[in-house]
Amino acid sequence: EAAEGAHTATVIFMHGLGGTGSDWEGMCRAMRLPWVKFVLPTAARRPVALWNGTAAPSWFQVSAGALKVHSEALNAGAETSMRIYSKLRDDEECMEESTAHVLSLVQNEVDAGVPPERVVVAGYSQGAALAVNAALSAGVRLGGVAAL
Repeated sequence: EAAEGAHTATVIFMHGLGGTGSDWEGMCRAMRLPWVKFVLPTAARRPVALWNGTAAPSWFQVSAGALKVHSEALNAGAETSMRIYSKLRDDEECMEESTAHVLSLVQNEVDAGVPPERVVVAGYSQGAALAVNAALSAGVRLGGVAAL
C-alpha cells in the first residue's frame, strides 16, 4: 500500500498461514502513518501438510516441533497428534525461499532511497517467524522487527 505522498519509512508485513497480504490493509490504513509505505506480500499457495495437503498461502511448512506446542496447548489427543505429526517435516527450503523474497523487498526499498534503518520487517504468526528470520539474515541493520 503506497504512502500518501513521499514516504520516508517502510514496513514490510507478512501474514500468517492461510492469510493474504490484503487481509492487513485495514490495519495499515487505521494506523494513519502517511510517511510510511506498507508492503503486504502474499505467500505462494502450497500444499499444507498440517491441513491434509490443502493448498493455501504458506511461507513454509509448519514443523513438527511447532505443532507439538500447539497441540499440547489445545489438549489434542495422542492419536490425533501422531496422525498430524506423521505428515510434517521441517521446511528449510521454503523458509530460505521466503526469506530471500522478503530481503528482495527490503532491497527494493533501499534501492528506492529508503535507508535500511527506516525499513521494518514484521509479521503475524507464521509471518512473524519469517520476519524474525529475515531480520537476522539481512546483513544490514534494519529499523526493527515486530513479531505478532
